[in-house]
Amino acid sequence: MNHKYGIAAALAAATLLLTACSDDDFWDFQTAEPTADSVQSAEDSHEYQEETVEQPAELRPQGSARTLEGSSVIMTVVMETPDSSFTDEELEFTSRAIDKSCRYLEEQGRKYGKEVTLYNYSDEHPDLMYWITHDEDATIAADSSLAYSNGYIQRIQQLLIDSIPLDDIYEEYGTDSVAFMVVYDTPGTSYSQVYYPGYDDRYYEWTALFQYDMYGTRYENLACVAHEILHLFGAVDLYRVAGIDGVTEEIYNNVQNDPAYEMALMYNTYNEDGSYDYDSIPQYLSDITLAMIGFTDPEAVYEKYPSLVREYTAAFEIKYY
Repeated sequence: MNHKYGIAAALAAATLLLTACSDDDFWDFQTAEPTADSVQSAEDSHEYQEETVEQPAELRPQGSARTLEGSSVIMTVVMETPDSSFTDEELEFTSRAIDKSCRYLEEQGRKYGKEVTLYNYSDEHPDLMYWITHDEDATIAADSSLAYSNGYIQRIQQLLIDSIPLDDIYEEYGTDSVAFMVVYDTPGTSYSQVYYPGYDDRYYEWTALFQYDMYGTRYENLACVAHEILHLFGAVDLYRVAGIDGVTEEIYNNVQNDPAYEMALMYNTYNEDGSYDYDSIPQYLSDITLAMIGFTDPEAVYEKYPSLVREYTAAFEIKYY
C-alpha cells in the first residue's frame, strides 16, 4: 500500500489462506497470529479437501501454480452469479489487464535471466477462458471475511476442481503449473488463495479478481492484477505485518521507512501521484520478492530476514512470528 494515499485499515486480520492486493482499507497491520478459531477453521478446510479431492501420487509442495520460471498457464474463470451482468467491454478490459500483467512478468524474468512463459486467454489461446455458473452472489466473494468464515472459499475451490481438470491443461500446454484468475462482476479488493503445507498438494491457487475497485468507480488497477499473480507464485505482501508468512514487524518497518521500496510492486500498486495505470506497470520487483519467487538467490534475504526462509521456492509456509 502507498501510505500517502491509502486509507487506514478497518477490516479484521486475514485467515491462513488469504493474501490481498495493497488497495485501500483491506487489512489491519497487526501480526495475524492464529487464534483457536482460525486454526480450527484451517483444520476444517483441510478435512474438507481430504474428503472431496482425490490425492495425487506425486508431491506438489507449491500447489497448482509452481514457479514463474518455466511455463505456466494463467486461466481466466468468469464467475456467473445471480447478481452478475458481464459486458463484452468489461471482459475485454479485464482480459487485457491479465495479458499485460503476464507480459510484464515475462519481461521481469528476462531481466533476471529467467525464461518465463505465461499462457493466458487471448486470440491465440481462446480455450483459456472458462465460464462457470454459481448460485451465490458475487458480493459474498467481495466480503473476504465472510467468504472465508462461511465456507465460500472452500465451495469455490471445489467448484474449480469439479469444473476444470488440471490434467487436461497439463496435456494441452505441456506444463503442470496452473493458476486461476476468477473474475467477479462486482466492486471489491482483489485477493488470492494460495497453497500452504497441509492442504491438498494440488490445491487450486486462484485470485478473486474484481473488475472494479472497492468503490466501483474505476476498473481494477493493472499493477494490482500483476501483484495478485505474484502471490500465486510465492510473493508475500510487504505493506503489512503478516507473521503467518514470516513478514515481521521489523521487515514491515524497514520496508515502510526505506524510500527504495516506495514503488515495490508487493508494497504499492498505485502510481506515485496516487492514480491508477492501465497502460503499464511502473512498479519494480524488490529484493524480497525476487527471492521469494525464485528469480534471485535467496540467501542474502534469508540471512537478513530469517523469518522468510522457505524449504521450497515459491511456496508459502505457515510460520508463527
